[in-house]
Amino acid sequence: MERKQIYIQFFGGLKDYFDKTLTLELPSGSLISDCLQQLMIMQPAAIGLLNKCAIAINGTINKENTVLSHNDHVVIMPPYSGG
Repeated sequence: MERKQIYIQFFGGLKDYFDKTLTLELPSGSLISDCLQQLMIMQPAAIGLLNKCAIAINGTINKENTVLSHNDHVVIMPPYSGG
């Protein structure tokens, strides 16, 4: 099965669990949800935070059922607050 390489960038509290950037290979046809599942396997302690994140692909916020393409740039943003 063909594999796709995607580039992931993490923000906020996710940097406590992952390096700021990560390259991940996933099977062709993988969805954002598949990417998140792989990240949860890699770092189970981050599951709670990953479940609350917004996901952008190539600068556009997407839903978990969006298909990833080769060389996509995925940004994972946890909820934040401030004042």
